[in-house]
Amino acid sequence: MILSELDKGKYLRGLLVLSKKDRQLTMEEKNIVKEVGSYLGYDAEFIQESIQNILSNKYVKDEPVVFSSEEAAKHFINDGLKLSFCDTENPVEELKYITKVAELNKIDSKWFSSEISRHAKHSKIN
Repeated sequence: MILSELDKGKYLRGLLVLSKKDRQLTMEEKNIVKEVGSYLGYDAEFIQESIQNILSNKYVKDEPVVFSSEEAAKHFINDGLKLSFCDTENPVEELKYITKVAELNKIDSKWFSSEISRHAKHSKIN
């Protein structure tokens, strides 16, 4: 998938915002953000610094991201769901955010529901 620089920035920011929804960052969440950030072409040091500062950075907008294409939005939603279900915390706040992203990007609700179900099946949540 080819993303514009603007979409890459939105993608990483969106994952960082999502990762702080439960007010903690687990090792699994950090690893997902690092992996995706690297895939997007960001420097490892920049990604690490962003992760370290996200919980205390009040200037990062908490708004759901809107992408230039449906494909980019769907990829983000899948990565966001992977991040949301990677730990044992209940992902209520994360799912609210991802749902808003899906709505703003006009993603088909049936597709979205099936992706939530697919990720929930592999969840660590009891």
